[in-house]
Amino acid sequence: MNVYTIRLERLRDNLRRKRLDGFCLVNVEGSDRSNLYYLTGFAGSFGVLIVTKDQQLFLTDSRYITRAKEIVSDYTVRELKGRVTTVATRINRLKLKTIAINGPTTSTWLFHQLRDKLKENESSCPWRGWSRPCAPSKTTLKLQRLSTPSGSLIKRLSLF
Repeated sequence: MNVYTIRLERLRDNLRRKRLDGFCLVNVEGSDRSNLYYLTGFAGSFGVLIVTKDQQLFLTDSRYITRAKEIVSDYTVRELKGRVTTVATRINRLKLKTIAINGPTTSTWLFHQLRDKLKENESSCPWRGWSRPCAPSKTTLKLQRLSTPSGSLIKRLSLF
């Protein structure tokens, strides 16, 4: 078992403990490169992780697809086309009830785009922004509550 497999299992333990169905990490032009690398070993500037209790998906663009398939062996690797729409479609296919995001590094714009795309697809998936940065050098803990138009509660929570 390699170090990335161990880290993936630790992430899954946290999902179970916090009663979350999935976790989504988005690295756009290096916005969350350290955590993407920590979980997968992939150092490219663009990648999306979607991790559930029993599946793990790595999405990247055409610049990195060949390299990602070599490096990210624990994940199903797919080319990402359509950016936000594709991520939302993948999440909808997994039929997740509650998904967490890496709150401190996911932009508010991206957060709202994903949430809106999930609504368009009639998903009942509430978002809870969840993360404590994976890399050991980061230790902050944050909790932010946002009210959505439907009245549900979205949490951006740091707790890895």
